[in-house]
This record gives sequence, C-alpha cells and structure tokens, in this order.
Amino acid sequence: MRANSQLVYSKESGAINEGLSDIWGAMVEFFAAPEKQTYLMGEDFCISEDALRSMSNPKLFDQPDTYGGTNWFDVNGTNSYDHWGVHTNSGVMNHWFFLLAEGGNDTNDNGDAYNVAGLGKLKAANIVYRAETVYFTATTNYLQARAGTIAAAQDLYGANSTESLQVALAWYAVGVGYNPTGSHYIVGPTQLTPGYVASYTLANPYYNATN
Repeated sequence: MRANSQLVYSKESGAINEGLSDIWGAMVEFFAAPEKQTYLMGEDFCISEDALRSMSNPKLFDQPDTYGGTNWFDVNGTNSYDHWGVHTNSGVMNHWFFLLAEGGNDTNDNGDAYNVAGLGKLKAANIVYRAETVYFTATTNYLQARAGTIAAAQDLYGANSTESLQVALAWYAVGVGYNPTGSHYIVGPTQLTPGYVASYTLANPYYNATN
C-alpha cells in the first residue's frame, strides 16, 4: 500500500492503493477467519447494506469491474470527489485479484470474452506483494500495475510460466491490456518501394515480449 509504494492518493494510483488495502484485508480475513466471506469488504459492520464492496462482483456496490466501463469514475474530469473516485475505481484492482486467485470466465464491459484459470489465494498474494514492493511507484497507474504484476509473476515463477500468463489474462478480463492468447501477426506494407523506409509492428504482441 502507501507504506510500500508511496502511492499518490488520487486518481488511478489512489484506486490501486485502495485495491491493495482491500486485497490485504481479504487475505488477513482468509487466514484468520476462513469461514467468513473473503471477498466482501465491511460485511461485519454495515447496517444498511450487506457490505461496502465486493471483489467478486464490484457492480453490486456501484463499482466498475472493467477499466473505463460501467461505474468507472472519470479520472480526467472536473469532478474531484473522493480524490477522483479512488474508492470507486478500486473495483478494477479488486476484481483483477479475485479473478487471479479464483478464476472465472465471462464477457467484460468492452465485449471481450475471457477465461482466467485461478492460481489460488497464496500465489496471487505473493505476486501482488512482490509487485508492490519491487515494481510499483508513487504514480503507478493501471497499465503500469499490469506490467509490474506480470514482472513479479515472472520473477517468482518463470518468464513463460502459467502464472505470468494468468496475470496478463486477468488484466485483460478487467479491460487493462490486450489478450495474451490472441492472434499475433505483423502489420505493415505488403509492397516495398526503393528508397522507402518500411515500418512494421506486431499486432497483439506477446504479453512478455520485448521490442
């Protein structure tokens, strides 16, 4: 959280900070009281509602489960309520962790179908801890969090490991980054002219590829 990464409590970095707080709260509850609802936040003291937030289904409490999707708080708008919606947009981080730990298949708000094979709570937590203590900085946004958690998974389990692939798939499921299992192909001109410098790019590059 802020103690490890010094995440700025505003916009995307603030939402990631809130998400990390919920993740570690969920893991403490899981180990201390496994009979409780791991992925509900604040269910023990809420009076008017069942909980404050849900990691498995953020939309139950008006949070987004997809980056930029339904319930997403506009971090570039003029409304600065709650530091540009740090509690609202934490739903994306929370749902990513839930999918990484437990798995799931569905279609997100972007219309992208996904299928994530859960790694279990312990592996998911290990990846998050290494990412936030090694790769996250004060201004880490969601796309950078994706890169940091993939790197953390590669450090712990190998560059081409199932674990690092599932991290990328879980981010794709919540609308951050591309599908690492999609088609990979070269895009560029099909005919070359003398003296013309051609430029080619890799469409849907491999999630752990370098240029």
